[in-house]
Amino acid sequence: MIICDPARIQTWNLLIRSQILYSVKLRGQWGAKIINNFFNSISSGIFILSFREITILYHIATKLLLMKIYFWSVGKAHESYVKGGIELFTSRISHYYTVEWKIFPASKNASLLNQEQIKKTEAVNLLNALQIDDVLIALDENGKQWNSVEVAGFIQQKANESAKNIIFLIGGSYGLHESILKKCSSKWSLSKLVFPHQLVRLILAEQIYRACTIIRNEKYHHS
Repeated sequence: MIICDPARIQTWNLLIRSQILYSVKLRGQWGAKIINNFFNSISSGIFILSFREITILYHIATKLLLMKIYFWSVGKAHESYVKGGIELFTSRISHYYTVEWKIFPASKNASLLNQEQIKKTEAVNLLNALQIDDVLIALDENGKQWNSVEVAGFIQQKANESAKNIIFLIGGSYGLHESILKKCSSKWSLSKLVFPHQLVRLILAEQIYRACTIIRNEKYHHS
């Protein structure tokens, strides 16, 4: 058992009052018990936490305070030949950052529109979903080519800058409209080669996982 001193109480109190700990993931029976433990004892100036409770709270608070990584893609849902790999690497990334995929539908009535109109239509949904503080990185054939260490450095830099959300965006069949590209912090070209749209998702997920292991100096990447 650990008794928290006033300084620690103040720190946890700030976390609670800002509702950082009120995530959906905490709304289970065990999470509710821990929160009740806080509120039932915080008024006394001293509260007691078990080692298990502190471990859980530390893990949750750390994940909630860290930058979140999003993968946005325009098109269909993951196809079967890449789905397993995408899910595997996305799961691995979740050990480092909160991560989420968002698939935006391709433009409707595409056969009646030219390429520019298709890109403009798809850009509307993307712009509506974008928040002012989001760090947007477009996967674009005209972007800069990074090696894996440079990708890791970019992610670490944004984390050091306390970025809230970093979004890696894969455009539709004809790429991204200029209105979206203007919102990007960076444009990243995976390769001079052309890959199928679905395969790009898998490559992207693997590369971001690789970057995470480089940041942590783990053994996955061999330079």
